Amino acid sequence: MKNKHAYVLALATLPLLSAACGGAAAPSKELLTARDVYAKAGKTDVAQVNPEGARDAQVALEAAEGAHRDDAGSDRERTAAYVAMRKFERAMAQADELRARQEQEKAELAYQAQLEGQLASTRQELEALETATEKAKNDRVGWRKKGEELVITLSGVSFESGGHNLTPDAKKRLDVVAHALQEYRERSITIAGYTDNAGKKEANLALSQKRADSVRAYLERKGVAPSRLSSEGRGESNPIAKNDTAEGKASNRRVEITLHPAGAVSERQPVKGTDPAPAAQGKQK
Repeated sequence: MKNKHAYVLALATLPLLSAACGGAAAPSKELLTARDVYAKAGKTDVAQVNPEGARDAQVALEAAEGAHRDDAGSDRERTAAYVAMRKFERAMAQADELRARQEQEKAELAYQAQLEGQLASTRQELEALETATEKAKNDRVGWRKKGEELVITLSGVSFESGGHNLTPDAKKRLDVVAHALQEYRERSITIAGYTDNAGKKEANLALSQKRADSVRAYLERKGVAPSRLSSEGRGESNPIAKNDTAEGKASNRRVEITLHPAGAVSERQPVKGTDPAPAAQGKQK
C-alpha cells in the first residue's frame, strides 16, 4: 500500500520535475504529446485500477525525459517519448477494460443473487403446487381397504356430460390404475358405476352400467386380463355424499374398482345384454 501511494504521488509530480529539468532546449513534438497524455492519465484513476500498466508507462516517460536532458530533440528522445505515449494510452485502455469487467462482475453477482431468490420462490411455489396436485389426485383417485378387499374410487367428472365416454383426464388416471393392477394379478376385479340422483332411476342404472363397461373396456386395452374383470351398474345407490350440492353430486358420479382377495369370486351375476357370454369371460382366478 505504501508503494502504491508513493507511485501515485510520483505520477502527480512528474510533470513539475520534467519542467524543472528540461533546460532551455525545447522538447520534441513527441515528448509534448507524451506529457499531454500523461497529464490526462493523472486526472483518472488509472494508477489505482491499473497500477502495473501506469508504472510501466511512467518509467518510459522518465526515460524520454532523460533522453531530452541528454540530447534534446534527438531521435532517442522522440522514440522514447513515442513509446511512453503509447504505454500511457494502453494503460488507460486497460484500466477502462478492467473497470468494465468489474462492473460486469458486479452486475452478474447482483443478477445471480436476484435469480437465486426467484428460483427459491419458484421452487416453493412448485412444491406447493405438487402438494396440491397430489392431494387433488388422491381426492379423485382414492385407494382404501374394505376388509380384505382393496377399493379404488374414481370420482369427479370422469365421463362426458350425460354420456359414458371417458374424458382424457379420466383416461390418464386409469392409466395409473391399470399399471397398479398389474401388481395384483391374483385378484379378480369388479368395476361398479354410480350416478347422482338426477333423472329416473332406470336411466341412471343403465347409464352407470355403460360407464362401468367403459372403464372395463379401457382397462382391457391397457393390458388387464379380461378374465379378471367384471362390471356392473349400481345407479344412484350407495351415495357417498349428499345430492343437494353440485360437489356432492360430482362425488356420487363415480366408479369404484374393487380388487377381491385371491381366490374370491365376485357375487355379481352377468346381466343379459351388457356382459359377454360366460365362455368369453373365462374362468375368474
